[in-house]
Amino acid sequence: MSTIQVTIPPEFDQTLNELVTLSQAPSREVWLRNVVRNMLFDYQLRKDFAPQQQSRLQQLNSFWPTP
Repeated sequence: MSTIQVTIPPEFDQTLNELVTLSQAPSREVWLRNVVRNMLFDYQLRKDFAPQQQSRLQQLNSFWPTP
């Protein structure tokens, strides 16, 4: 597993604390790990399934009337 160090300016401490609290994460580290995990999962899924998703989107679009 890779280790990444993130330095956050003190001006964002309150915002970061609010996000951690809203997400009910037990710590900043867990919150950040979850955010990065979700971004990586989302990217990988979009990369893996982009052709199928594009094809389905075009199919669904064909059902929608155009003016």
